Amino acid sequence: MNLQEQFRWLETLLEERIADLPNIILYQDVEMPAIVNPEVWQEDELIDIEEIIITLLAIASSLMPSIFDVLKKAEQVASEPSLLGCFKNAESNTYHPTTRTALFLLAGKNIEKRIHIIQRYFQENSKLFKLNILKPLIKDVISEDCPLEISPEFLYKISINQKFRYSYSSAFPASLYQTDESWDDLVLNPSVSDCLIDVRAWMRHYSTLNNNPQYKGSKGFKALFWGESGTGKTVSVGILGKEVGKDVYRIDLSQIVSKYVGETEKNLKYVFDLAQNKDWILFFDEGDALLGKRTDNKSANDRYGNQEIAYLLQRMEDFDGILFLCTNKKDNLDEAFKRRFHLRFEFSQPYPTVRYEIWVKAFEEFFFNNVPMEYVAEKLKDMNGAWIKSFARYCKIQALEDGSENAYIFDREKFFKTLRNFYILQGRGYHDITAMCKELGLPMWKD
Repeated sequence: MNLQEQFRWLETLLEERIADLPNIILYQDVEMPAIVNPEVWQEDELIDIEEIIITLLAIASSLMPSIFDVLKKAEQVASEPSLLGCFKNAESNTYHPTTRTALFLLAGKNIEKRIHIIQRYFQENSKLFKLNILKPLIKDVISEDCPLEISPEFLYKISINQKFRYSYSSAFPASLYQTDESWDDLVLNPSVSDCLIDVRAWMRHYSTLNNNPQYKGSKGFKALFWGESGTGKTVSVGILGKEVGKDVYRIDLSQIVSKYVGETEKNLKYVFDLAQNKDWILFFDEGDALLGKRTDNKSANDRYGNQEIAYLLQRMEDFDGILFLCTNKKDNLDEAFKRRFHLRFEFSQPYPTVRYEIWVKAFEEFFFNNVPMEYVAEKLKDMNGAWIKSFARYCKIQALEDGSENAYIFDREKFFKTLRNFYILQGRGYHDITAMCKELGLPMWKD
């Protein structure tokens, strides 16, 4: 796209409009110039010249703000300077367009035309916001002037043809979550795998359902996963996001929740507002900190806590995208939260046969000489997928450090001694391992 030439045309249009200030109420509609290729803009669903001009104003504000210096010069001599819009960035000492700048260009003083522009392009459900071309307006445009800002996603796409991704910050306490794992790497109980098939179907078709009046219900798609740590909840969300081609942003609730009154709601508002129209998956991991049960209003703390829960409930209800919440403690959740989810199920601890499959997959590189792995999988009920994979990494480190030909070979004694050491290093009790060694007639080790 020839942005440079279109910026020159926009600058010329600004100069012409300013020169015609005495006749401003008689402005003619802007015609599509030859320099603007409608087919290129139509790729982003921008069709008419008015929305193209508004978009160009916002892009130029980021890439070439110098073209708006003419507005400041005109403002100093104009009889009605507020008509022109524009604001000064104190840090960069540059001028930038506002919604009034767009109204000045497209409608002059024509009240009917100005109202038409506001209704068509500057409402919350207008195309430029729904397509995430412009950043949401921070004020009521009818009564106040608002900065006209391009969304970083659209700016990256149209200028350097790259996908923009938000970074973690105090203002945006969320990070992009990605996983290299696939469903082939994740061994789950059959009941969990069956539930995830339903989740995938909902993710693919929820928008069709929501747009059908016969089936329309709550907005978006929300799912609740609960279960012990290490059972595959977080990895499943990452794989689901990868499968449907959507970015997963994991919310850091430790930064969201604040001891100061009103700050938690403010932080939540920023996250949900930013996520609107972004086609993201919002992921509240370990959500117990905020999603607890409401209490009787016996103190100010109770009232503020209940207000935070009520606010989050409302924002979840209004969010029309995909949202996942994972928790270790389902019983701690307020019942109203549970009702907000389309699907909710448990990531149960793996059954012995599933644990055995996890052991085999995790230790493909190793050779077990007379090690009863079915017995191990049956007895060590606390060893879920995450712990087994962690133990496999520990064994790999030991093998690399050993460097001998037998480093990847485990007999019974070596296996259980290595497993016992791993438990000790993880700060876990190893009574089960001691009992297993006794049953198998293996040597006992002193602490």
